Amino acid sequence: MPPTGWLNDPCAPGYDSVHDVYHVGFQWNPKKPEWGDISWGSALSKDLVFWKTGVFPSIEPSRKHDGEAGVFTGCWSPVPSVAGRSTAFYTSARMLPIHYTIPYNWGSEAICVATSDDAGRTWQRGHESTVLEGPPRHLQVTGWRDPYVAKWPSLSRVLGEESDEVLFGIVSGGIRDTGPAVFLYSIDQSDLTTWNFLSVLTIAPTFRDARISHWEPNYGANWEVVNFLSLPDPDDAATSRDVLIIGVEGRKQFPVKTSGRHCHSEFRRDHSQMWVSGTLVKTSTGMQMQFRSGGALDHGAIYAVNSFYDPRSNRQIAFGWIIEEDLSAELRRTQGWAGLLSIPRVVQLNRIRHVVHALKSDLTSIKSFDLVLEDKPQQTRLSSTKNLQTYTVTTLCALPDPRINTLRQTQRFLGSSAYHSLPEALGSLDFPLGCSCWEADVSFDIGTDIQSIGLIISHTKDSELRTVISFSPDSETLRITRAKSTNMADICVADEEAPHTLFSTLCPGTGAVAEPVCAQEPLRLNVFFDVSCLELFANRRTAITTRVYPESMTCCNIQPFVVTKGERPWSGKLLECTAWELKASCYKM
Repeated sequence: MPPTGWLNDPCAPGYDSVHDVYHVGFQWNPKKPEWGDISWGSALSKDLVFWKTGVFPSIEPSRKHDGEAGVFTGCWSPVPSVAGRSTAFYTSARMLPIHYTIPYNWGSEAICVATSDDAGRTWQRGHESTVLEGPPRHLQVTGWRDPYVAKWPSLSRVLGEESDEVLFGIVSGGIRDTGPAVFLYSIDQSDLTTWNFLSVLTIAPTFRDARISHWEPNYGANWEVVNFLSLPDPDDAATSRDVLIIGVEGRKQFPVKTSGRHCHSEFRRDHSQMWVSGTLVKTSTGMQMQFRSGGALDHGAIYAVNSFYDPRSNRQIAFGWIIEEDLSAELRRTQGWAGLLSIPRVVQLNRIRHVVHALKSDLTSIKSFDLVLEDKPQQTRLSSTKNLQTYTVTTLCALPDPRINTLRQTQRFLGSSAYHSLPEALGSLDFPLGCSCWEADVSFDIGTDIQSIGLIISHTKDSELRTVISFSPDSETLRITRAKSTNMADICVADEEAPHTLFSTLCPGTGAVAEPVCAQEPLRLNVFFDVSCLELFANRRTAITTRVYPESMTCCNIQPFVVTKGERPWSGKLLECTAWELKASCYKM
């Protein structure tokens, strides 16, 4: 996060091999914690863990540069730097306002290039910095911004290119009366300012009709900060799956049941961070990704996820903008800053084999799961008259980069609880002096006949102020309840929710049990807390990011809990409850 002011989209994340340093920029208004007069800030790291953040903008809008009103989102060029010089592409905003709901002014956004000799700490424009003056003139667009540049071998093959080394660029947006899209270009690697428009790229179907269930993805009306990538198959590194990471705006609005402090902002209801995976095909109207699976990359207060390929780890690394919509403008001014970047996340495919069923939903209704029927139905001692059909389930996830484990210091395990007034508290893991930055791993065998299960994060010793993470098996809902997380007014404390289920899988028989056994996976929660930011990851496939604002800005303890149905004893088990206090990771340059 910057020292002061407003932060939004991550910009030009990348790795400079000459200086051996990682860079991530961000849209920044250093003057006040409100959007406007957008420059780029910069942060540099040797290990993706400890960061030095610049106190001055790395590039500012220039009125001399075609009346530039703002330096908006962009990307790091994957073409190797020459003599230590790196290249970035960015959106030059030249006429404001720009929004998908109003007529688009051609030339209000341009794609520009800048270079850096110090790994992105500062950027310079050349004499001919404008790459594209605007979108293709024959298209009526709703938006056109946020360049992303990379090689895309799958697209090269579909287009019949002779080499997989072709460089492509995309610009995010949409087409009026048609829907969201990206604009696809080929780029001359010998001259990165030469972009040739190829076609639009859309997905089919777009799931823009009325929502059938909470498993149904919504891809909105206009796209921002789209990244394309090919991820290696977990079983065969020689094959890959094509993915788009998408910032969605223009989601179909649904009736809001709550109001005031218990209602998310209009921005939150209109925007979401999504992904889609599918097969690329060439059609008469352009390129299309035929839907195979898709859903939310994060179900909470995160947007504009931007990623890069990291050659050191051989992984795709992503950062997201964690928004500050829950504070009133007055509280943001008092705080002095607004917005921060997420922990680095690894974008990868997650695969679960021998899946028999989910808790409640039909597996085929869960659009974020790519299902493959396994060859032979298995007969088990649990079902002597019925063969169980099993599936291999593949989905996309963006998980904490394991390198941030180096932030862990004091380790704590669950101890006995002296406070039991909350339903069925299973114990308490205490921070005697309070802790404002920590990570926790908590897992349960949830058993049967429970209403909810999870953990209570206490911001006061008596748990009067608390944030509750809970999972409800009957509704297959993961929830963060913030209603009692603060006493301050003018703060949104609406619940955060995500659809989440647990799989029952067929496990090989062992010992005296020769036949396969159907077993339910545990509920596993990985939680990061940093003063006012909470990032939650469940079973390596569901993420929720949110903000909490306790007056103390600390946590006193973590209490796993379970609420059972009726008076029967709980049949499950607390498998793990471990926490680490974390070191600070950000410093001024």
